[in-house]
Amino acid sequence: MGEMKRSGHMWVRAEDEFIPAHFEVTGDAFEIDHLLEALKHCPGRRLALDVGAQYGSWTRYLARRFTEVLAFEPVPETFACLERNTKDYSNARIFRKAVGDAPRHVSVGRGKMYQHPGMETVNGAAGDTEMIRIDDLDLPALDFLKIDVEGYELHVLHGAEGTLRRFRPVVLFEENIRGPLENGIDNGRCAAFLEGLGATFVCSLNKDFVFRWPSEATG
Repeated sequence: MGEMKRSGHMWVRAEDEFIPAHFEVTGDAFEIDHLLEALKHCPGRRLALDVGAQYGSWTRYLARRFTEVLAFEPVPETFACLERNTKDYSNARIFRKAVGDAPRHVSVGRGKMYQHPGMETVNGAAGDTEMIRIDDLDLPALDFLKIDVEGYELHVLHGAEGTLRRFRPVVLFEENIRGPLENGIDNGRCAAFLEGLGATFVCSLNKDFVFRWPSEATG
């Protein structure tokens, strides 16, 4: 397991020189304004999913606002930091698993877009990391879904189609709009998928896109 260091109020991977710079300034926030803007469109506060939780900056904020948060981070070194950063949040449940469109075991590593520690992605090959589908979680509710998995977002959405249709949560996903695409996924396909289910675009914040269902009704 890799070494950790303290940065602001967060524990991070010792070799990471990118994300910690933000924590040194903010304490524990990284692009948290994106999350807060998305939550303006989310009336429900029962259950939130943080898919690609990384160090847990957003997990902690969600835990302060929702009854329960489920957070997923597949990289062992990053998960160890997530575990330490969320230990005081009893309503945050964390899982060292990847999330995608099928239950299987996959390989996780650095992608083409970013080479920073903590920004790994599923690379499509077989491996030793367990991957699950959101639809297989049999959730009792879902009000907010955040997905930031460095190019694997569409696969996560495919594996959550039934849950999305049932609960119609607010969805925030990242799409890397510059440089080579990860996992063969063209830009715009996540938006097209959500629009095909009846969701509508709300806003974009840099690379983060927010969608909601017009009625705001949830299951």
